[in-house]
Amino acid sequence: MDAEVTQPGAERLTASFRPDVEMRALRSYLRHRSELLQHRALHARSVHMQKALQHMNLQLHHVLSDVTGVTGLKILRAIVAGEHDPLKLAQLRNPACKSSTEMIVQALTGTWEAEHLFALRQSLELYDFYTQKVAECDTAIEQYYAAMKPRWEGDVPPDLPPLKPDSNSKNQPSLRTRAELLRLTGVDLVAVHGISASLAQTILSETGTDVTKWPTEKHYCSWLGLAPHNDISGGKVLRSRTLKTDNQAPRQ
Repeated sequence: MDAEVTQPGAERLTASFRPDVEMRALRSYLRHRSELLQHRALHARSVHMQKALQHMNLQLHHVLSDVTGVTGLKILRAIVAGEHDPLKLAQLRNPACKSSTEMIVQALTGTWEAEHLFALRQSLELYDFYTQKVAECDTAIEQYYAAMKPRWEGDVPPDLPPLKPDSNSKNQPSLRTRAELLRLTGVDLVAVHGISASLAQTILSETGTDVTKWPTEKHYCSWLGLAPHNDISGGKVLRSRTLKTDNQAPRQ
């Protein structure tokens, strides 16, 4: 009898994990959304938008925690529209802004070179473009959620509690996401301290709803790449680190 042929790497493939087809599709949507957010952030950080501001000696990032927040975007849009009076720009501040009008005026006292205004305008346009694509992606994700059936059996889940304090973020998914996650799983994952709607849907798409694939929580943490990898010599830990992983859940 011929010997059984074993394909190279078969042992490693046996222990590999992939979520089911439905979850893999959701994972693809969410990974694409994450890439869009990364591209959008690229145009808001120092390499693009803030770099153009700094070249004009406009220190807006020193008085605003986020130049793409409500106040920042109002000021940036006014600048590219042709308004360069520091006082008029500062008066666009949101009442909730912690920096005073005087502080913003000082930060906006600079130069207005045409080449840097051009770069700022294009960076803002690209930021808006990716913002639109993120919104389109969120719409597609909502439609996909609506087509998914609940993965649990039991009573109708209770109404959702109010949002957590400081839970608002321009990178967060649609407000409907939390309700859809509750409908699908029967558990309000967002109620757990430290878990946002964005993180909850990422965990769901990366791992699915069947956690019996991992014998213990330690195996699960190791698969996530959160378990420490220690270099030990003579009984002494020389270095402790987590291993690299392609899993998106621990990166949120």
